This record gives sequence, C-alpha cells and structure tokens, in this order.
Amino acid sequence: MIPSYIDLYKKGELKKRIERAWALLKSCVLCP
Repeated sequence: MIPSYIDLYKKGELKKRIERAWALLKSCVLCP
C-alpha cells in the first residue's frame, strides 16, 4: 500500500497544497 501523499506528489498536487498552506500561514499573526 502506497501512502496517498506519494500519489499527490507525482501528480503535482502536493506542491499546490503546500503553496496554499504557506499562503494561509503567511498572514498569521498568532506567533510573535
């Protein structure tokens, strides 16, 4: 059984999800 993130990586979807996550965290002001 192959982990699902491997398939996402091969399709290029993992990179897109990482970029979206960083975009959300970029504007976070919870941490000093």
